[in-house]
Amino acid sequence: MTTFDAQIASAVSERADSVALVDAPNRDTFFSGEPLRLTWTHVDAAVDAVALSLQEAGVTAGNAVAIQLPNCAELPISILACTRIGAIATPFPIQHREHELRHGLSTSGARHLITGARPDRPDLLDASAAVLAEFDATMLTFGSDHPNPDRRLDLDSGGTPAPHIAVPTDTATICWTSGTTGTPKGVPRSHAMWLATSGFQVAELELGPDDRILCPFPVVNMAGIGGMLVPWIETASRLVLHNPIDLGVFLGQIATEQITYTVAPPPLLNMLLRNDTMLE
Repeated sequence: MTTFDAQIASAVSERADSVALVDAPNRDTFFSGEPLRLTWTHVDAAVDAVALSLQEAGVTAGNAVAIQLPNCAELPISILACTRIGAIATPFPIQHREHELRHGLSTSGARHLITGARPDRPDLLDASAAVLAEFDATMLTFGSDHPNPDRRLDLDSGGTPAPHIAVPTDTATICWTSGTTGTPKGVPRSHAMWLATSGFQVAELELGPDDRILCPFPVVNMAGIGGMLVPWIETASRLVLHNPIDLGVFLGQIATEQITYTVAPPPLLNMLLRNDTMLE
């Protein structure tokens, strides 16, 4: 068994100049910046840049780092940056607001939050900052929309973090249950646990480096991380992100990006069944 970072190193070694990570074409509707299209070399450098910024902000191995981002390139890169330095990524669904953030920080012990301004939540950064102040916690933001972030993150800032050697049994993430039967609960998983769930998918689906994976699930839970992100790094393939859910964009991505593998969540299938024009 291996670790996330070892998988990335292998991908960079074997497929340095191959396209690895692709944003949705409608990125500007849910996050700042132009859609990104990154090679494995660029992904590796971006992970380094964010990892270094985390260390400079005081994050050390074993610390939990909260993340709340939509399905943009910065989300998987932030998760991988945490694991690169031995920190524990704890991504929150974008639907979570102050109550859930407060509970998540309290439960996980996270004292850093990676986030960024979103068109659908103009109050997000100020509201998050107010909760973080209760915990004497630090906000790290992508983009320049917030006037007083503790630290801004930039995928192109360069630099290399202090090295950390992870082992497969290290905790990689804390993900959250949906909360449908009570308060969301944090579920820790190690590198080995994630790679075990990924391995059988890769084998049974015969996924390989030439595959193009379209991810319509938030990269914050079992479906998004275990079903999409981890198979991506394990196979050194291409991950195309979709921010749930826009049927037209999703179908367009399948055609434009020549997708070879995806999973359609039930709400998307319902949209398709109700759209006679698209069915024809």
